[in-house]
Amino acid sequence: MPLDDYAEPIAALRLVELDRNCALRAGLPAGLWTLSRITPRNDGHALVRYVHAEGREVTGQWFADPAAHAQAVRATRRTAWSAGQVVVLPHHQLLWQVGGVDRKLPHLAALCQAGAALIAHHPEQRAVVRLASGSHYAKVVRPARAAPLAEKLRRVRAALADRGAHTPEVVAVNPAAGLVMTAALPGRSLLAWLGDDACPVEQLARLGRQAGAAVAALHQSDLSRTALYDARAAAQTLAGQLQRLDWVAPRLRAYLDRWRPARQAALLAGDPDPYVPLHRDCYDKQFVGQPDDAGAALGLLDFDTLAWGEASLDVANFLIHCDLRAWQARCTPNRAAVLATAFVQGY
Repeated sequence: MPLDDYAEPIAALRLVELDRNCALRAGLPAGLWTLSRITPRNDGHALVRYVHAEGREVTGQWFADPAAHAQAVRATRRTAWSAGQVVVLPHHQLLWQVGGVDRKLPHLAALCQAGAALIAHHPEQRAVVRLASGSHYAKVVRPARAAPLAEKLRRVRAALADRGAHTPEVVAVNPAAGLVMTAALPGRSLLAWLGDDACPVEQLARLGRQAGAAVAALHQSDLSRTALYDARAAAQTLAGQLQRLDWVAPRLRAYLDRWRPARQAALLAGDPDPYVPLHRDCYDKQFVGQPDDAGAALGLLDFDTLAWGEASLDVANFLIHCDLRAWQARCTPNRAAVLATAFVQGY
């Protein structure tokens, strides 16, 4: 299904040109930038990520309403320590946020200015940075979420401590600043090893089995019951995500709506499997390890969406991401199949 056939007004956002003066102020390359990811939100609002041919990336926001765009620009500028951090593209109603500037995560830019490397940034929601020491990471969230997140991470670590799965240790929490600092786990992400042809398939398979075992350990743990995420909740999530497409890709939404009733009916049919603790965002980037260290446990990351539901949700999410990586040409189909098969074996 060609994107151009179904995606408007998103087609107008696919390529954006940054002029030389604006690029110099922001410390970014001039020229064409390509939309690499868009996450529709509610009410004509989306999170965006753009990439340049030189490999640089920048995150930001798109607004359907010019007034909402202007208001976000004004508020974000008030939190910036440099004018170049806020890149405004009014013709596209885009706001790019450079160096971690964020009106709702005000301490993020300060960390980046102090030398932290920005690993991930979901504007106005959350971010992850690697601190200058290299031995610690910090998750930056809205202040009200910091203490509950830290407590969740501690509970998961305690529950999995004797089950062969490593999780990050919480070393510091600053609720007022929305910061949760954790110790770094050794190795690279499973996604990095998947796309690295220098990693032999035997070692990739070992990592896959370890990933499956880590997820099984979570599912078999004695974590206390958390928020329920059952088939009905999944169906509601699907409906909500499709509705958000109306703002950026209405024809794509209409195409997908043809399939939704049958998929939703299948999702809700039959009796559910027993409920277990769920990761709920289980895919290759959430695992960290070394393929040549057979005795080391794989690290499991990011428990923001921890829930209670059917184990098949985590397993299916991992497996579909293996297919996705091959479709994205981030690995060969054979390597994707090796990882998927090994994950099921380990689980």
